[in-house]
Amino acid sequence: VKILAVDDTTMNLKVVKKLLQGTNAMIDTASSGADALVMTLHTQYDVILMDHQMPEMDGIECLHRIRNQEGGKSRNSKMICLTANTGDEMAQLYHEEGFDGYLSKPVKADILKKTIQSVI
Repeated sequence: VKILAVDDTTMNLKVVKKLLQGTNAMIDTASSGADALVMTLHTQYDVILMDHQMPEMDGIECLHRIRNQEGGKSRNSKMICLTANTGDEMAQLYHEEGFDGYLSKPVKADILKKTIQSVI
């Protein structure tokens, strides 16, 4: 499984990589939506873990830009939102915007792995 984790906080990217240690997943990281767009243009990811609140381009805008990226290799990737914003209203928003799932931070390893397995 090829995974892209997108988060503007370096520590969060390190945590995701550590949580997925021991799996056979190949994990790339991007520290912004703009970086993610460059990476998804050239690489097909099975799953993209996307932070919601990032400066300049939030996770929802980035999701839409990846889905509509002309020539992009990850237009059909499964996307999971990672967020501190939880609750039924937020779950509905993420679903309506096109995410395949969402996880609240801090993320637990077993829940992260199960969620990835459920979307692929």
